[in-house]
Amino acid sequence: MIQLPEVNLSTSTLNALADYQQEIDLQETYAEQVAEAARIWPSRKRNRPFGEVRQALSQMCSGPHRCGYCEDSMGDEIEHIWPKSFFPERTFLWENLLDACG
Repeated sequence: MIQLPEVNLSTSTLNALADYQQEIDLQETYAEQVAEAARIWPSRKRNRPFGEVRQALSQMCSGPHRCGYCEDSMGDEIEHIWPKSFFPERTFLWENLLDACG
């Protein structure tokens, strides 16, 4: 994987991501956290803060919307570096997101 430049998000976007993450963190068991992450990720990633997330991820790419893993294909999806299916506590952490090819 390539080294990505650091790009900061606004406080309001970071707060929104933290609020989404709290919905997962409030679940009592690991299995419930995994299920909640899988349930809310698809709907939340279309909400307002993700416009800024997508813009910031694009700035981090080596070229126009390039995949953060292979640098060859179009990075058209927001992907998790640490998979949400194993690390639900990192589902909405800014440091865990990158553009990736499908």
